[in-house]
Amino acid sequence: MTQKTIHRVIHDEKALKEFIDWLPELDTHEQFYVTLFARRKYDGRIKGSDKANLKRFLTDKDRMFQKIRQLELPVGNYVTKGVEVDDASLALYITPNPRCMRKATFLLVTSLMERLENANQSFNPHAVALSSAHKAKSRTVWVDFDIDLEYLPEEKEAVVMNCMKTVTEIVGHEAATFVETRGGIHCLVNPSKAVDSKNWHQRIRKELNVDQTGDMLLPVPGCCQGGYSPRFRFVE
Repeated sequence: MTQKTIHRVIHDEKALKEFIDWLPELDTHEQFYVTLFARRKYDGRIKGSDKANLKRFLTDKDRMFQKIRQLELPVGNYVTKGVEVDDASLALYITPNPRCMRKATFLLVTSLMERLENANQSFNPHAVALSSAHKAKSRTVWVDFDIDLEYLPEEKEAVVMNCMKTVTEIVGHEAATFVETRGGIHCLVNPSKAVDSKNWHQRIRKELNVDQTGDMLLPVPGCCQGGYSPRFRFVE
């Protein structure tokens, strides 16, 4: 079977392994939540919401690379609402903040009981379990700022660098990590290391075009995002 017949999820093995190594070490009862989407934003053939969930799982750092590799199925295996998915729409995301399996279990039990009370509501216990895990943040290692950037092609590098320098000036080098994505940049701030312990969140939102912030899904460096591969960026 040739490479052309396989969905390409991993674009840069070295970058992915460096990202996995960068992720926080897990405590007891913690896991990372990973999900593969087909996005209508990248392929207008996709029906329904912008993010059609193709596959999702929980993992620790040791198993993460192999579990992501297992997503690289032969073309034709990913179908959403009758549409066969191609690589142009694929995007892999992760919660860089660990999920707590104890919290997830409590959420799962509550959700299942609510569904059982409604005899006319169909549900998938496996899907409910994964959704519960997604919601169950264990601790805040990173506050994620999804920043949209607008630029002409020749201006891209200067705009990206200016954004990173702005955040770094506010929180300090030790607190900030940057992931350049298809449409902008994710600025991840470690609150415990921010030099401005009180006002950094407000200052970042005031000075930059922040689309969303908080405990969010992060495009995985070295993997697919609508034909692009996100990557770490560093302030020069």
